[in-house]
Amino acid sequence: MVPAPVTYPDRPFLRWKFTYKDTGRRDNTDSGLRDNPVTYLEACEKLHGAFSEFSEKAGISVEPVQFEDIKKKVKSVLKVEADKEGRIYAWKRSTENGNLFKVTEQDKSLHYSPYFWEQQKEDFEYMENSQEMIQKQVYRFHQAAGYHRHYTLKQLLPKHNILVV
Repeated sequence: MVPAPVTYPDRPFLRWKFTYKDTGRRDNTDSGLRDNPVTYLEACEKLHGAFSEFSEKAGISVEPVQFEDIKKKVKSVLKVEADKEGRIYAWKRSTENGNLFKVTEQDKSLHYSPYFWEQQKEDFEYMENSQEMIQKQVYRFHQAAGYHRHYTLKQLLPKHNILVV
């Protein structure tokens, strides 16, 4: 099965381009080459910098790793040509092996279960009042996601002259 072109930006290993269907102009209908590995690597470096700065200021930085020290490893994970689950596995394997940062005992004990989140949503109908719901992690996550979406669409993107309708 060939993936739809609309998913190309979400595939970190792709280099691609497209032609605009009808721009009303004779020139510049080619999008130019989109080099996802380069773009994703740059994003990873920026995220690493932001998280490093936060952890340092919060006093929770433990044996920080410079991005240059892990850049090749990050690049190799980004180039994994697999479906979403395969790419998730590549990231997990790389972190569990200590390739990206020192893995602590606390890190090893972390486990994500989608069923935990789903069960919290199922529990909503059995709660006595809304105050109980507000205390649930799944509710807080969705509230934060809503704030983040609003900020991104209404403030951040317009600040850079990008409008999403």
